Amino acid sequence: MLQNEQARIDFYYKPKLNAYVDAGYISTFAYQPYKNFGTSFGLNLTVPIYDGGQRKMQHRKINIAEQTRQNYRDFFQTQYNQQVAQLMQQLNSTQQLINESTAQLKYVEGLIQANGKLLATGDVRIADFIIAINNYLNARNVITQNTINKLQIITQINYWNKR
Repeated sequence: MLQNEQARIDFYYKPKLNAYVDAGYISTFAYQPYKNFGTSFGLNLTVPIYDGGQRKMQHRKINIAEQTRQNYRDFFQTQYNQQVAQLMQQLNSTQQLINESTAQLKYVEGLIQANGKLLATGDVRIADFIIAINNYLNARNVITQNTINKLQIITQINYWNKR
């Protein structure tokens, strides 16, 4: 488009030659109808001599608009790269939290099993067993929340990569 605009400006300042032909018949005079026909023709030459520097200003205006467009494109590309990098970092952090919570969940499951066996013998209080179950449920909730966050981050990454 930039080249087309530059060429359009240059074309406007080239000399132009126009030719025209006209013919007609005046029908209001019925007397001697052969004299009522008329023709004309001519040439029109247009040569731009001086425009007060408008041509250079229009070329500069187009160049500035192109530089602005390129700067906006570069800025968007930088923003895009930063956004995707940040989302990837969040995704990795969330996955690490899921892995740590899964390890904690296995530990809590083992604790519940041990407390269940000790509860039968009376070595553990029921309150400790309920606290272990509560910790298990909290760990499952943390894994669920982080999985939801992970899926939301993946959705955002897919949105940004859809360009």
